[in-house]
Amino acid sequence: MRRFYLIALLLIGSLLLVGFLTSQAHYAVTSHRQTAEAVLRDYADLASSEFVRRTLTEVGYYGYYPLTTAFRAWNRENPDAPVVPPADLPMEEERAPARELARHLFRFDGGDASLESSAPNLGAAVSQELVRRLGQSVAEAPNDGSYVSLFAEIDGEMRSFVYSMANPSEEPPRHLIGFEVDLSILGSWIERAVGRGPLLPPALADGELGNDSIFLEVTLGEDDTLFRMGEPYEPWFGVEQPFGDSYRGVLEEITVRLAIDPEVAPQLVIGGLPRSRLPLLLGVLGVVAGLILIAILQLRRERALIKLRSDFVSRVSHELRTPLTQIRMFAETLLLGRMRTPGDSRRALEIIDRESRRLSHLVENVLQFSRSEHDSVQLALEPRLLAPLLEELVDEFNPLLDSGEVSIVTRLDDNPRVTVDEDAMRQIVLNLLENAVKYGPPRQEVQLGASRANGRIQLWVDDEGPGIRTADRERIWEPFQRVAPDPGSALTGTGIGLSVVRDLVARHGGTTWVEDGRRGGARFVVELPIGGAEGAEAAG
Repeated sequence: MRRFYLIALLLIGSLLLVGFLTSQAHYAVTSHRQTAEAVLRDYADLASSEFVRRTLTEVGYYGYYPLTTAFRAWNRENPDAPVVPPADLPMEEERAPARELARHLFRFDGGDASLESSAPNLGAAVSQELVRRLGQSVAEAPNDGSYVSLFAEIDGEMRSFVYSMANPSEEPPRHLIGFEVDLSILGSWIERAVGRGPLLPPALADGELGNDSIFLEVTLGEDDTLFRMGEPYEPWFGVEQPFGDSYRGVLEEITVRLAIDPEVAPQLVIGGLPRSRLPLLLGVLGVVAGLILIAILQLRRERALIKLRSDFVSRVSHELRTPLTQIRMFAETLLLGRMRTPGDSRRALEIIDRESRRLSHLVENVLQFSRSEHDSVQLALEPRLLAPLLEELVDEFNPLLDSGEVSIVTRLDDNPRVTVDEDAMRQIVLNLLENAVKYGPPRQEVQLGASRANGRIQLWVDDEGPGIRTADRERIWEPFQRVAPDPGSALTGTGIGLSVVRDLVARHGGTTWVEDGRRGGARFVVELPIGGAEGAEAAG
């Protein structure tokens, strides 16, 4: 008992240790992954900042600045001339591409709040919004020649405008000039900024990591996409960053979403993104737990088996002691000449004979059970007529009865020949008869019969006992299993008789079962295959 609990405690301790190591391994992998994810997001933030810097330079320095500078110069020379379209604005050849960013040019007079545009049909809503916004901003316009950007949602559409002072030295400031940004063209300028080289530093991954490993999306407002490169990655390790008030907020309402492909993580992070080992670790933990459970069950089974064997030894010892005691007592009585009459002497000899037979039968059962356990049973099959064989076995069993109150009756439909091992059949029949007598009432008729059924030979023993519950009808054939008719029953026995019967029948190629008897008790049936019987008849 103490050994069982010690081993069980060690196994449970091993399971807890494996569980602890599993949790630590999972924690290490999780920490590594979280660190790697944070590094990827940091690199995405670095690339996003580089993109913002390039875009502001590309759009602001090469687009908005030369355009406003050229418009201011033209307006200074032609203050009273109508505002020309962007394509007619004089500009140096290398700066001329900036004209495509403007949908139209406009001039605003803060004195009378008048607006003049190169667009012939600017629209009342746009004009009113521009007059209102420019009127509020004219006094705050920068006088250093720089420009300011404003965004407005007009009729459900986001629009972008850029303006600056027409004359930075004007006091007080009254006139503003500017243009509306052509957002359909702005995307190509953003693409031009991306195309100037990798957004990540060349020192990373030996300069082999280009923009094809980056997802980039530039949006104006909530859902107006100006530029998109690639498809969003899963899982997402990216950043979302507004342009903010850089360059006086020229791209303030524009937002950047950028992420790095998780597949290139090994080039940026040592070890890359470790995959979750949780399923594998849980699987290992489950296997270990299962093995430990099996080990504990095996220990319990071993413990139960040891107890069964101990009980078996105790039962066999008891069963052996009873006939030995009887044999010794009556033998000593005879040797001392204490029998008063010849009848008493004969009775003593009959008891000695009966107990000797019982002792022999018990020893044979134990030896047969041992041979079965070691699979060393050897059968000597030979043809025999069934009826005389059963009659011999009944005559051999009758002396084992303690009294004449139990009668054994044979009921044979015919007398077939069977191919059997005679010693094995003796043990089969004697065990079945002994079982019927032991569990039946003191005064009963035990019937032993044989008949043909479906081409097979059935041998059966029918008693008048309490019967056997359906739930126990398979269990009783197992070694050491005994089913008492009531909990307080004091029946003796080794618990191996029926297991010996089933084993010997199976070695003959037959089957055994128990069913309800014809007279209320139990009927034990042994069925032998037809092949053996026909072979015996052919041999005869």
